[in-house]
Amino acid sequence: MHMRERTLRAVYAGLIIAGLATTFVALEGQKKLPRTNVTIRGHIISADVASAEADMERGLAGRVKLGVNRGMLFVFDNAGIHGIWMKGMKFPIDIIWIADGGVVSIKEWALPQPNVDDTDLKTFFPSTFDDYVLELPAGRVKAYGIEVGDTVTIATSTL
Repeated sequence: MHMRERTLRAVYAGLIIAGLATTFVALEGQKKLPRTNVTIRGHIISADVASAEADMERGLAGRVKLGVNRGMLFVFDNAGIHGIWMKGMKFPIDIIWIADGGVVSIKEWALPQPNVDDTDLKTFFPSTFDDYVLELPAGRVKAYGIEVGDTVTIATSTL
């Protein structure tokens, strides 16, 4: 092997190691959340569960997408009017507010707000009190035919 080939291999190996290290550091800050199934209109959504304040504040920030039957479920200690913002979001979502086992409010196609200061981000609110909030990829509410009043079943094994 010539000196040039050895040098190129060393450079490539260094780049690969640096890339893996960067990926590891980026993923290290993301806590793996428990997951549960949420069923609405016969559609089963595998949802990451955010119940700790820090997990709820982070939400889906930084992720580049959600799978078709994937979501994030926010679990609140008390019923209230829980606003959702798009801080750090990179893709649009549908937001479903849930109370007493049913859909109570919906916001379709909530859009990310890149380059907007946190204090200026729009916050989306339900029309009434809620216990949970489910975020889905934009367009899923329409695709699943979800409406206010629909029954919601949440598997409680991870809650």
